[in-house]
Amino acid sequence: MVTAGYPTAGVLLFAVIIPILLRQGPRTGSLWLLTAGSAMTLAGNVIYMLAPGSADRWRLL
Repeated sequence: MVTAGYPTAGVLLFAVIIPILLRQGPRTGSLWLLTAGSAMTLAGNVIYMLAPGSADRWRLL
């Protein structure tokens, strides 16, 4: 259940960011950083959900 929860939270986060991006007005640097962070979080969570066994390869011993 937790494995499905992270991508869902990423989608919800992106659903909050999209209306902010669609507003008229200047785009600040913080908005672009928030958007990039949200996109990377969503992508990372989806990749982890699709390949959960691959996380063991990246563990440092």
